[in-house]
Amino acid sequence: MEGLPVAFSVSHTGKLWGCLIGRDNVGLDIQEKRGVDFMKLAERFFLDEEIEYVRGNGADAFYDVWVRKEAAVKYFDTGMLGDMKAFSVVAGGRPADRIDHERGACFVNQFELLDAVKCAFCSSVRGVDIWIQELD
Repeated sequence: MEGLPVAFSVSHTGKLWGCLIGRDNVGLDIQEKRGVDFMKLAERFFLDEEIEYVRGNGADAFYDVWVRKEAAVKYFDTGMLGDMKAFSVVAGGRPADRIDHERGACFVNQFELLDAVKCAFCSSVRGVDIWIQELD
């Protein structure tokens, strides 16, 4: 159906795959929590305020920041590695629900899909509902 205003973002981790579809730009990240050197990764990819948030709150906080950053990079369509330090997803010592970027702003929502899987998505409007469907 050519000409329909549809945007989508895909993400995968382990055996999980997700697709977020919307009328406006969207960004989705799904990340399985694994045993990684999260402080080393945080120091490489995060801004100082984000690093401090992770340092004070541990591995779970690392994944909070990571999924928000990756969802935002997809939302702003900027490419993964060069842009991770171009914006912050932490404000006032906690994860922000709005991300400001030179390309605009978006709202971010986060949830745990499973006990060991963090997810975040970005959209142009606050308070978006999502529908999750498991496929066989």
